[in-house]
Amino acid sequence: RRGRALSLRSQVSRSTASSSLRLAETQRWLDSIVIGERLCPFAPQVSATESLKLRASAATNLDGIVHEVAEEAAALRAGIECPS
Repeated sequence: RRGRALSLRSQVSRSTASSSLRLAETQRWLDSIVIGERLCPFAPQVSATESLKLRASAATNLDGIVHEVAEEAAALRAGIECPS
């Protein structure tokens, strides 16, 4: 049982590192391509004010993806209805 718990912790640690790497690579892509190549005129302002939220999905199936998208949609709606 102890070995199983260590294995799970190791998987979570790798997943977190993988998520961090994916988020960093996505941010670099946004900075160099979307902003650097001026593909979106609104991107520099959004990036400069840190109002852009990136989230690495942990979903492993379609239901998980739908759940995560619903969470983000609810967060967007809450931000629109009650901006901070």
